Amino acid sequence: MKNKFLIALITLAIVGGFVYFYSAGRNSDAKPSFYVNPADGSVPRVVDFVKNKLLKQPDSYQSVRWFRVEKNRGGNFEVRHRFRAKNDEGEYNDPATLLFVLTPEGEVIQCR
Repeated sequence: MKNKFLIALITLAIVGGFVYFYSAGRNSDAKPSFYVNPADGSVPRVVDFVKNKLLKQPDSYQSVRWFRVEKNRGGNFEVRHRFRAKNDEGEYNDPATLLFVLTPEGEVIQCR
């Protein structure tokens, strides 16, 4: 009986620790210093990055969905963006969703 109680207590402590550290690392209340469009949640710095660094045909860019901008554990900001664009044959690809990491000043430092 004592062993079951001890195992349950340790399991609860481990799960509680994970929940605490995960929620402490994600702070959606923190506001970035770069512009986030309040109407649709778009981040112009990310749009520029996509058009200038990722696409062969930047004029074919079409935004599909923006996800909430959140502050990560490292003090940077993350935003997921779903978009589509034309491929080499001139046809639109299926939408892609990428995660963009931005500095507090708005520089895109990672895309995956």
